Amino acid sequence: MQQTRPTSKIAVFILSLAVIDLLLVAVFVAYLVTTLFPAVAPEDPRFPSLVISRHQLTVSSCQRAAQMASQPQAQVVSHVSQATISRDSARHIADIVLTAYLGRSEPDNHAGPELLRATLPDGQQRLVWYRLWIRPGGNVSYENNALVLYVDATTGEALVLFTDITVIDPVFAGCDNFPEMTDADMTRIALPVLVPILILMFLLGIAGLFWGIRRL
Repeated sequence: MQQTRPTSKIAVFILSLAVIDLLLVAVFVAYLVTTLFPAVAPEDPRFPSLVISRHQLTVSSCQRAAQMASQPQAQVVSHVSQATISRDSARHIADIVLTAYLGRSEPDNHAGPELLRATLPDGQQRLVWYRLWIRPGGNVSYENNALVLYVDATTGEALVLFTDITVIDPVFAGCDNFPEMTDADMTRIALPVLVPILILMFLLGIAGLFWGIRRL
């Protein structure tokens, strides 16, 4: 006795699931590629537009130092999707600039990048990532121990470096002193789990696609 073939409705349903599955795989793969290989500034960028601003300021919070460097005070922007340059790219650019300025690559403490809407010394308002470094020895000798850099969140251009900022007791002021984990670092840690899942999803999607097409 001849078996009844699956109805076309079931085939369409399976095809739909297979297409959704493959689209999800494509989205995840695109995320992995852009996270692991972000577009960043060259390793030795030039800073033709960088302004050095000697800004006398004493605060007890690292984030407040970054906000009060702007006059009027910068506002925190919670929706990072407004930035064209990613947080990891902004960190990379800022750390190159701060390393070139200080002549060394490791601060005592750091804060940011976080997104701000700030007013530059020339009066322009920009969406910026801020990066704060505590100078070597700045955890003990507080005077003029901090540097704040604004990086344009749209172009990645290093805009303003604020010096002569004092953060009182950086260890307790919201500054970090532990090694930083970027999005790329966390993604690499998760790769041994993510890759087999993506391969399985891809194979299931292809199998569902062929099964559905053959039974339409």
